[in-house]
Amino acid sequence: EHLSFYVRMGKERRAGVETVPYDVGIGGEYEGSTAMHVMAYAPLQVAPWGVAVGGDREETFAPLTRLRNSIFLFGVFTLCVVLVATLVGTRRLVKPIKALTESAQRISSGDLDSRISTYGGDEIGLLARTLEIMRVKLRDSLRELTCWGTELEERVKTRTAELERGNRDLSITGAVAPTLSQS
Repeated sequence: EHLSFYVRMGKERRAGVETVPYDVGIGGEYEGSTAMHVMAYAPLQVAPWGVAVGGDREETFAPLTRLRNSIFLFGVFTLCVVLVATLVGTRRLVKPIKALTESAQRISSGDLDSRISTYGGDEIGLLARTLEIMRVKLRDSLRELTCWGTELEERVKTRTAELERGNRDLSITGAVAPTLSQS
């Protein structure tokens, strides 16, 4: 088998690896075959011949083909795992942010009575707790301002009523209206 390969490599006295057609020489039973063999040749330094090994191309590269297929399947599997992990991680991240956005929108529209849900101990949880504290303080400040406004309105009504009574009393008695420094 592969007589032309052996003759050429022997004459050149060099090491090499080649893919050669399968032949057995003139009149061989495989003459004209399209089968390919991978052959390796290494000349010996102490003798006029060399060592040659070879085999069918599919047999020679079968371990590499299996390795390539295994790496491909492992890559596809790993890609699927990473994709699922990314989707799950994204949902876990987006859900609390979406809830915080909705809470901020409720606050901006004036709803200060709805609690803000808190999430875990991470940065998003810290932000939620901080927003909840801000909401409570804002609600309390708004209630306090409303109470002050109501109290001020009552004082103004009372004072206005007192002034009106005082003016009526003065107009009835015909006396001069008191100035502000006297009241």
